[in-house]
Amino acid sequence: MRPFAIEIGFDAASDARLRRVWSDLATLAGAPREGELATAPHVTLALLRGAAPQRDVGAALDALARRVAPFALELDAVDRFPTREGVVYARPRPSEELMRAFTILHGLLGDDRERLDAYYRAGAWQPHCTLALGVGEAIAPWVMAAATAALGRVDVTRVQLVRYRPATRLAERPLDGRALVIRRACEADLAGICEAHTRAIRATCAASYAPAEIDAWAGRLHPGIHREAIAAHEFFVAVDGARVLGFGQLDAATGEIVGCYVHPDAGRRGVASGLLAALETRARDLGLVRLQLDASLNAVAFYRSVGFAGARERRHTLSGGVEIACVPMTKTLCS
Repeated sequence: MRPFAIEIGFDAASDARLRRVWSDLATLAGAPREGELATAPHVTLALLRGAAPQRDVGAALDALARRVAPFALELDAVDRFPTREGVVYARPRPSEELMRAFTILHGLLGDDRERLDAYYRAGAWQPHCTLALGVGEAIAPWVMAAATAALGRVDVTRVQLVRYRPATRLAERPLDGRALVIRRACEADLAGICEAHTRAIRATCAASYAPAEIDAWAGRLHPGIHREAIAAHEFFVAVDGARVLGFGQLDAATGEIVGCYVHPDAGRRGVASGLLAALETRARDLGLVRLQLDASLNAVAFYRSVGFAGARERRHTLSGGVEIACVPMTKTLCS
């Protein structure tokens, strides 16, 4: 029986880039038979062997798409499986979002988990994006060197059901990430808020500030600061289940957005724009007509894209006396 695969696929630009790599490697290694490689570049989450799945796989795809938002993967290494198939592949950097998608899907499979290929069971799975087949040891060094063109960021945007071989796509669903929730912060969120704040500074802001500034900025943080902010400000968090993905806070007395930070692992999920929308809605409810903020240098382009204006840099003093460069920005709220 032809096996069924449940795969995650990529955005159009990444798909096109990887297809070009497919074509280049086929010139070196020999083109696989039509439909043998895949229907599109992907990472397989599950491979089911035997008869047709017992459960409605379309329903499983729907459920997975509702619970997983689009996310980024970094393809950061090329390797070759030591099997007779001669598979050369790009290996994604381990990520929480990828493991979450794998775990959710395997929970949805129910009894069909018994039919999983051994390589796709928990503990054995090696996520990979296949780039070439039939690559013998003699030409492997040249093929693998050329395959490095596949490395870099890809955005995971869909899940699909494919039957092999030949590869035939049976169904496809876009990831829509309805699991993301924005709500008011509470005491139970403090540890997650502090972690998101610290990681955002050390990862997202690091390209725009000196290491000493980053250390001073992030080093002053502790949950007590955020506890005081929750009490003093309009404070919202973006969460996926119990995990805090980001937060934003508004000083209702001044109309200042005191901070809006997103955990670096949650990029490209609409977290920042969702938090900002919640803060703006709350500001309108309070009768505010103008918002202001001091944007970190790395965030200026984002704030401009959502209607804030400002260009002149100045020094901003953080609590504890730390000074960093920022750009004061304002936005007039429409009624």
